[in-house]
Amino acid sequence: MYKIGRCRIEVIKHQKANVKGQVMRKPRIAAACIAIFVALGALMLMIAGCSASVSNPGSSSGRVGVSPSANASSSQPSLSSSTSSSSSSAAKETAAKVPEGSTFSARFLDVGQGDAAIIECDGHYMIVDGGPPDASRLMYSYCRDHGINQVDYLVATHPDTDHTGGISGALQIVSVGRAFCSTTQAEQRAFQSMEKYLGKQGVSIEVPRVGETFSLGGATVQVVGPVYRTDDDISNDDSIVLMITYGETSFLLTGDATEEEEHAILSAGYDIDCDLLKVSHHGSAHSSSSSFLRAASPSSAVISVAKDNGYGHPSEEALTRLDNCGATVYRTDLQGDITATSDGTTVNVSAEKGAGSDTTISASEAQAQQLAGISYIGNLRSHKFHLPTCKNLPKESNRIFFDSRQEAVDAGYTPCGNCKP
Repeated sequence: MYKIGRCRIEVIKHQKANVKGQVMRKPRIAAACIAIFVALGALMLMIAGCSASVSNPGSSSGRVGVSPSANASSSQPSLSSSTSSSSSSAAKETAAKVPEGSTFSARFLDVGQGDAAIIECDGHYMIVDGGPPDASRLMYSYCRDHGINQVDYLVATHPDTDHTGGISGALQIVSVGRAFCSTTQAEQRAFQSMEKYLGKQGVSIEVPRVGETFSLGGATVQVVGPVYRTDDDISNDDSIVLMITYGETSFLLTGDATEEEEHAILSAGYDIDCDLLKVSHHGSAHSSSSSFLRAASPSSAVISVAKDNGYGHPSEEALTRLDNCGATVYRTDLQGDITATSDGTTVNVSAEKGAGSDTTISASEAQAQQLAGISYIGNLRSHKFHLPTCKNLPKESNRIFFDSRQEAVDAGYTPCGNCKP
């Protein structure tokens, strides 16, 4: 009985000891659990902090969390057929960043009474018009001498002979990626010759959509006109108008657009603010309206025109409006080829003639130089001739120019009774 009882007593004691041990271990387990939870919480906070520092390195570095691939894609605009005028500003934003080592130049060739420009960006080329037929050799020689054997785009702003005549010369040495014009059919022989040479390359002429954008190297080109087309598709009002954006700089090429087309572009809401303007229609009085020039606000303006041309280009009216908007005027008849280069921030303009000196002139100075080279101005309707300073000069569309008084008399013109030339 005793042993059993003793054993029973010992068992009871042993059980009590176990219970006591369990009671003593519970606080220790709880404390350990709390410590583990605290450690896990601290670890989670550390992970969250690291993630935040990776996504936003901090304002002191001045950087934004944009991947290099995003920057690369934004500097290379893709072909777009958007017709919304809001894409005009978007095109400029797309081309805002210029890749390292990138180059851009716009060369306005002295082709006489006509237009011709060759745009280069990062080894990619675009020809915009080619001057009259007698400029064919010049276009050929320029491309040959500058190693241009391929152009991404050929743009004939409209089919007039003074814009398409010299293109055939270039097409004998260069291959074309895409060709644009305001129409696909025209009666002008120069246009048909251009079409023939493009056909030999398997290239068809396209009529671009207004608002369409395409890339030229690191530059973006947008078609901002014509907003509306005429019935015949061959008038000056159908001229293709291009806005070229390179970095923060822009160039507006207007073909022979008249005031009507200019107003349509403004009404459509296109952003035409530019650093350089290729003046429309050789400085005609019926282009380069005040409202258009205010919206464009160019620092430089290039007039492609022949010396002593029979049209009176550039007109006094256009030169005055250019002077009023503060543009520095460059003229091919006075200064030869005009070249504009850009680093994406600043545009530099230089002239072929007068190298090593300041060749820039204001619009009023350009007008004075023009009149200085003209002896007499005749009126095609009245057959009277005047001094260039006469207050009764005819409208530019009615003007003809003579180098001497005898030349005017021999042509059957009589002297003006006011200025008595």
